[in-house]
Amino acid sequence: MYILTLIPFLKKVNDPGKKLGKRHPLWLILLLVVLGLIFGHLGYRDLETFAKANQKLIVKTFHLTIDRVPSYSTIRQSMMLVKTSDLIDAFNQSASQLTTSIDLTDWVSIDGKCLRSTCQNSQTNSQNFGSIVSLFSQHSGLVLRVQKFENKKSSEIS
Repeated sequence: MYILTLIPFLKKVNDPGKKLGKRHPLWLILLLVVLGLIFGHLGYRDLETFAKANQKLIVKTFHLTIDRVPSYSTIRQSMMLVKTSDLIDAFNQSASQLTTSIDLTDWVSIDGKCLRSTCQNSQTNSQNFGSIVSLFSQHSGLVLRVQKFENKKSSEIS
């Protein structure tokens, strides 16, 4: 299962938050975000609702010592502190474990999404915004790689 292969890489993501008083490890919060997004829970409060609805299963499956899941404010604060590049690296390292060989007959789709609230100088010719571009394998149904880019600094094709 992909989620189990993702956990070791999420554990390597740098946690810039305070160490004292921490109830939930960062890897767990990131994992809950990934699981919640897979099931269509997009907002912080919606992610908290998802986590609470599945609390017993999450605690049992991941052998947690605390029987609570993070609140929406904990999820939000963690996501605001974590570097996007760290998350992208963790995802790409995990995805590379799943794709051992490249089938040249596989159709690969490329998709880009603009990141909200990243647009600068929107009314000028020096407009800049951040995007995430992903490669998706039609055969396996997996995202093979993601990359962040800013349109002012580079092209999505590298």
